Amino acid sequence: MNLSGKNLNSLTKLSIPRIIEEYFLCGYNKLSTLEGGPEIVTGFVCYCNELISLKGSPKKVENMFFCANNYLTSLIYFPKKRRYMNFSYYKNHLLTLDYF
Repeated sequence: MNLSGKNLNSLTKLSIPRIIEEYFLCGYNKLSTLEGGPEIVTGFVCYCNELISLKGSPKKVENMFFCANNYLTSLIYFPKKRRYMNFSYYKNHLLTLDYF
């Protein structure tokens, strides 16, 4: 599902399925939260937004998680169930990689 570059401020008003068996792309928007997004995905790309938290991110990710170019200070809501380790987090304000 590709929602990249749609000038979105929120995912909550969209009808996003709970499970997406492909990559979920929501980069290049104005998202400050991931609430309303899917719970299970193959891959998740949310780079180049205005995220200060990963709250609302998927609970399970199978392949990759890209959250670079945001304003994150913590990974506290980073997905707990994951099989991948293609993880991109550069250009954030992370103080620690705890919760990774």
